[in-house]
Amino acid sequence: MYRETIRQSIAENIEPCFRRRAFELVELQLQQRKGQWLVRVFADTEGGISLEDCQRLSRDIGQAFDIEDLIAGFLCAGGLIARAG
Repeated sequence: MYRETIRQSIAENIEPCFRRRAFELVELQLQQRKGQWLVRVFADTEGGISLEDCQRLSRDIGQAFDIEDLIAGFLCAGGLIARAG
């Protein structure tokens, strides 16, 4: 239940980032590793997402995480955005 509460909070906080860029939040994975959370966010849009799109979305999501102080650390690779902290 705790994991789902965190997942829902993250989804609510990053959804505006996706809407702003007209992206779809395809999947949000949440995993705990050695006492730290790993969040993977999968995005898509008609025509696909470029690396530049991913970088912009990564910055947007990072700012959303910082504002809400959700989870520390942030990584982006291709269409995968991951947050570790």
